[in-house]
Amino acid sequence: MKTSVLTKYYGEGYKTEELNGCSVPLCYTNVEEEYEALREKIGIIDGIGYGVINVTGDGAADYLDSLASKDIKYMNIGTISECLILNEEADVLGIVFIERIDYDYVVLIPPESAEAVTAWMQEKATDDVVLQDMTETKSLMFLEGHKSWKLVQEVLKVDIETIPLRGLCETKWNNADMIVSRIGRSGEYGYAILADDAAIKDLTKVLLDAKDFELKFVGSEAMDICMLEIRQPNLKYESKDAGDLFEMAMQWLIQYEKEDYFGCDSMKELFEQEKKMLSVGFICRDKKELMDKAEVLFDDEVVGEVSYSKFSPKLGYVIGIAKIKDELAVSGIQLDVKDSEGIYKIETISSPFLRPISWDEKME
Repeated sequence: MKTSVLTKYYGEGYKTEELNGCSVPLCYTNVEEEYEALREKIGIIDGIGYGVINVTGDGAADYLDSLASKDIKYMNIGTISECLILNEEADVLGIVFIERIDYDYVVLIPPESAEAVTAWMQEKATDDVVLQDMTETKSLMFLEGHKSWKLVQEVLKVDIETIPLRGLCETKWNNADMIVSRIGRSGEYGYAILADDAAIKDLTKVLLDAKDFELKFVGSEAMDICMLEIRQPNLKYESKDAGDLFEMAMQWLIQYEKEDYFGCDSMKELFEQEKKMLSVGFICRDKKELMDKAEVLFDDEVVGEVSYSKFSPKLGYVIGIAKIKDELAVSGIQLDVKDSEGIYKIETISSPFLRPISWDEKME
């Protein structure tokens, strides 16, 4: 199992899980402290476990266009497309970030989807493309938090205003080439940094020693809470078993006027089908944890189930996603959830569950 080049900075007592053949950090200290780092300060997220695929060759643009749910052929240099990768049956294999760097492309694949998407990319590769696993020599790290932009600007000396959301720049730091991409997943300002292993190690030490910033390593457990709070799809919990892409409310990642990519025809068929179950957000103030797959009741009738839920430290109650009968999948409905410990009140609610600081705070 592959471990990160940053392991020596983790400290003791951290927890991991195996994803994509890698030891991926779940938690370093405790979830509440790491959550606070993301929402109130700056968190460092180790990118170990991510798939990082460099796509080159004369057919690179056409090849990626055949895989992605959004147009890739017309992407400008320095931009990023967040899109779905589907199989022929329109099952969601992954949510990926496709970056255009000159005439090359880099595909960033979150750990929970990296194996499936990488295998699919290899299976569908054409003779005029070359796929290279960049994790053999490079490492990926993320800085997330409402002041992360300032840290990137001051330490990497990047003109931060030139990197819009879903944009990137190539830069040098200590004579090392780096790609800095603005693709945070927490809802706060967030940046991914891709560079040689040695450069990422050196940069991490400098960041941890930065006196004007209070940084903390953050694991996936805290990030999962933040992602749910802004209703960012999370395929760790919203897999094929949870429903199709429309039942899971992932249609915003589809570019409907686009044709001719794997899964497009099946996606259109799904779109036309009547939906009996849909996903909706809910809150529960009566309990700090709910069972996944717990029954959702309306007037004692089972009308669906909990897809997953998390306790939000900032809100002080449980938030979650439930798949329920379509006529009830609206905001403001009072329902019950029955798990092994009893019956608890929930209320459906529109997402996002909270508003990140970065949405209202300007870079200055």
